[in-house]
Amino acid sequence: GSAPLPVNLSVQLPHQLDAQGLKYLWTLDGEIIARTAEVYTTISKPGLYSVQVVVTDPDGKTFTAGRKITVLPPGS
Repeated sequence: GSAPLPVNLSVQLPHQLDAQGLKYLWTLDGEIIARTAEVYTTISKPGLYSVQVVVTDPDGKTFTAGRKITVLPPGS
């Protein structure tokens, strides 16, 4: 999409995981943007961005997922 791009991110857990006690850490290009299961943010500048979430369960096991987001110049 074009800048400014509203972004809604959420975690879909495998069925075997219980959501209670999980910790979340979302980063956008290495900067922390949230510590919740869902994230609503806006990317204002065009470019290629890397978003990552790390989910940690109460036993300390971590699960990581990521993707790239392309933001086009306004009007594109």
